[in-house]
Amino acid sequence: MEWRRGYSPGGLPGSVENGAASINDVGEAVGVSYYAGNYSDATEWNGGTAINLGSLPGYTYSGALGVNDVGTAVGYSANHDSFPLATEWSGDNIINLAPPGATSSIAAGINNVGQIVGSSEIGGVDYATEWSGGSVMFLKGLPGSSASFASGINNVGQVVGFSVIGGVDYATEWSGGSVINLGGLPGSISTQANGINDVGQVVGGSEIGGVEYATEWSGDSIINLGGFPGSAGSEAFSINDAGHAVGATQVDLNEGGEFIEYATEWSGGKVIVLAGPPGAPSDYVAYSINDAGEAVGESNPAVVPELSPWAMTALGFLGLGFAGYRWRPKLAGATNV
Repeated sequence: MEWRRGYSPGGLPGSVENGAASINDVGEAVGVSYYAGNYSDATEWNGGTAINLGSLPGYTYSGALGVNDVGTAVGYSANHDSFPLATEWSGDNIINLAPPGATSSIAAGINNVGQIVGSSEIGGVDYATEWSGGSVMFLKGLPGSSASFASGINNVGQVVGFSVIGGVDYATEWSGGSVINLGGLPGSISTQANGINDVGQVVGGSEIGGVEYATEWSGDSIINLGGFPGSAGSEAFSINDAGHAVGATQVDLNEGGEFIEYATEWSGGKVIVLAGPPGAPSDYVAYSINDAGEAVGESNPAVVPELSPWAMTALGFLGLGFAGYRWRPKLAGATNV
């Protein structure tokens, strides 16, 4: 789904659900189209047209999670009975980015310099990974960490994600050779960083007492972005260079444990609900916003087919679907602000 230019009608022909994960400053969006039978194709939306990006040779599943301003996309390819492999779509080429020895890998983001970040599993351990200039670098997590994940990179080369220490997530930034614990809101027991802009502002979430709060790290400040009245949690996934952030706010209907998500924008101290088109499902998440203020994400219809377990894992650990570890909604209907 896209906000600002109206509703995007859907994914590739024959798909039963779809979701957009990233949009560049040219207005090109990328994501996933799902089909009955539990398979998917990485998808690009350009000028109102949905384009099948394909998969690595021999693989039947794929999804695109990031795109830069020249249209290079990154994500994953997999089979139903295999783990995903980090994949790049550049021009007419589909490139296997998986590091030697990795049993699984995913590319989550790419900047305009062509630097790519994501994660790789080697020997049962997950490592935040950067691909740059033909080289693969494993980014060490915070001291004492058993795993690390990278979810975003800006055009300066600063990377954000999280480190896992004792089963707890800690929002982490990799910048200039340093590994930085970003901290969290007072009382937080777990934090994740999902996106970073070229100014160095970071967004993500802090968990306090089992509730997720959308969080912004700006300079020396850690800011609770909040949600709208009655919300049961929130998380921010992307921030543009003007400081406008997008994500979602969760509401517990009638306090009965039935949760729905509302795509949300935080701008100038205001919390704005991004409504869907008339008659469309009311369950939305916004995952990415560009410098023109266009945002993309997903809408969750009332009934969605079951996604394959690897697909849910792939999207979940990268932060899509409310960080996966907390709410894990299914990635569905592509939408624009």
